[in-house]
Amino acid sequence: MKIECWFVGKTREKYALEGIQEYHKRLNRFFPTELVELKDSKLGIRAPEEEAVTVLNRLNPSDTLYLLDEKGEQYSSMQFAKKLDKILMQTQGRLILLIGGAYGFHPSVYERAKGMISLSAMTMNHQLIRVVLLEQLYSAASILNNHPYHNA
Repeated sequence: MKIECWFVGKTREKYALEGIQEYHKRLNRFFPTELVELKDSKLGIRAPEEEAVTVLNRLNPSDTLYLLDEKGEQYSSMQFAKKLDKILMQTQGRLILLIGGAYGFHPSVYERAKGMISLSAMTMNHQLIRVVLLEQLYSAASILNNHPYHNA
């Protein structure tokens, strides 16, 4: 099972790059994980349409897509670990976790997605949420593998 985290747009902030690198390194001890940056559109409010083409063209039919979206379900760390375990058991291809661009997702991406996950009811900057996602994946992997990180 492979987990891929797709980010629309480049990671530019130094703090985000450092956090992403740290948690990606830690996470790979438990799950093979790949980070993919997709080109963001400069079309403003019409950006989701162009970004959808990029996303949908990269997906394989066997991929399981989950969107990181404010309308998604929120979980405690323990609940998220159980949800991740269940998703991984049911996924045949890659598990794709997608953080969209500044204008959100096109309806075609919502239609293709298996579900949505919200990491917070608060709005977060697109650079920071990348770090938060990887940290939460690492926390979930730690819980599933009885590693003490979650209790530290």
